[in-house]
Amino acid sequence: MVESFPAKLLGFASSKLLITVAILLVLAIGGAYVAWKNGPHPSDTERQAETMRLVRLAAKDAQDLFGGTRPLLSSLIQIPAVREKDGARCSEILAETITQHPFYERLAASDKNGDIFCLSSPIEEPINITDRAYFQRAKETRDFVVGDYSIGRSSKVPVLVFAYPLLDVNGEFDGLVLASVSLRWLENFAAQAQLPDGAVITIFDMNGFILARYPSIEEWSGKEVPEYPLVKFAAAQQEGSTIATGLDNKERLYAFTAMPGVRFDGGAVYLSIGLPR
Repeated sequence: MVESFPAKLLGFASSKLLITVAILLVLAIGGAYVAWKNGPHPSDTERQAETMRLVRLAAKDAQDLFGGTRPLLSSLIQIPAVREKDGARCSEILAETITQHPFYERLAASDKNGDIFCLSSPIEEPINITDRAYFQRAKETRDFVVGDYSIGRSSKVPVLVFAYPLLDVNGEFDGLVLASVSLRWLENFAAQAQLPDGAVITIFDMNGFILARYPSIEEWSGKEVPEYPLVKFAAAQQEGSTIATGLDNKERLYAFTAMPGVRFDGGAVYLSIGLPR
């Protein structure tokens, strides 16, 4: 059947209309892109304020966790089963205690020789911790200490250990109680805060010792990086923001703050968040 002239005309008009619509869409999308590119974006000042808000929030979470550990361990060393090295009863108490504090990976107690006699969860092999830095510092200082990053010997997960010394009636070192915190809490915070891809969270001391870092927890935690740019900024002020190159050589907008009441090797501990520029 031969197509009529009106039908041909209608088809031509429809094609012309589609082409016109397509051109208008391209122009609209192009205009929107130009408007977005040239339009207002959050200034560095606004981003610094937002990053500082996030770092204070993270520091509060960390401070609540770290700060609450000292009184917990201080109370545990007063328990007769701990002081008397009653392993069975002590383990029962720690197992019950950790159910009320699920953010701890493990609670434990050792004697003065570093042998673990009490655990919140059972293990198959004996554990001795005399080679751990936190054991040596607690024995030397006879005070609450924040330990180095380490891999739990039984849990096999990255942890930060807090220890409180147990002293005998003569004030001599007689062991310690400890709490290990999984560094996965950094991942949880990053997820809850909806940090963008490329963001980093770092906990460090005045010497550039990296207690924890997210992401790449295993790669950076426990490393000493004295040239870490934020160390010099932290030395000059307790809190602030700056643009700096991170441990991975990527430039970010950083905010940092000291965590009150949290000390490492006698010095301040800082938490920073870096957002990609």
